[in-house]
Amino acid sequence: MRIGDRIAIMKDGQVVQVGTPDEILRNPADDYVRSFVRGVDAAAVFKAADIARKRLTVVREHTDRGCHAALRLIEDHDDDFAYVVSPGRRYLGTVSADSLRTALRGHVGALGLQHAFLPDVPPIAAEDAVANLFGQLAQAPCALPVVASDGRFCGAISKTTLLRFLDRDTPPVPPSPHIELPKALNLTAPATETMAPGLPATPTQERGIAA
Repeated sequence: MRIGDRIAIMKDGQVVQVGTPDEILRNPADDYVRSFVRGVDAAAVFKAADIARKRLTVVREHTDRGCHAALRLIEDHDDDFAYVVSPGRRYLGTVSADSLRTALRGHVGALGLQHAFLPDVPPIAAEDAVANLFGQLAQAPCALPVVASDGRFCGAISKTTLLRFLDRDTPPVPPSPHIELPKALNLTAPATETMAPGLPATPTQERGIAA
């Protein structure tokens, strides 16, 4: 269950059900499959990357500009937080509307996003078992970023995401496709390419700008 992206369960030489591990755990096709997965501890089987949420506000970092644009993006989408990544999608930090306003207060001109990073948002390792996340998320001020061993940003997990995963009566968690950041807004030229909320431009449906 842990290593398979899709699993086929067979009985008497016939395929009974094919699906992702989460689909099979939540929606067993019949009593045979239900008996097969009974007792499986989903929190011990799945990793953080498996349940990381991808529908997020993501900002690409730039050393000398970004705070104004990031704040505008967060406010436009009625969000509270944004996740900052490098052009290569490596996680750099998390900002909030409040931290951006504080960094910009009294400042004149462009300001890099590193000045608004939140200090109390530790990343979760992508390989961590879901069972190990309870303590980290209990006191987290926002959804915590999930980061692969190479530093790549995989998404984020909130308390609600974790609880929905553990409740098998809720709809299945979608599979985790490879993240592709949306087309960036060029802040040095007229804005011609943006993403509206909910626009299905990429499989992960992230909202982002070049900071």
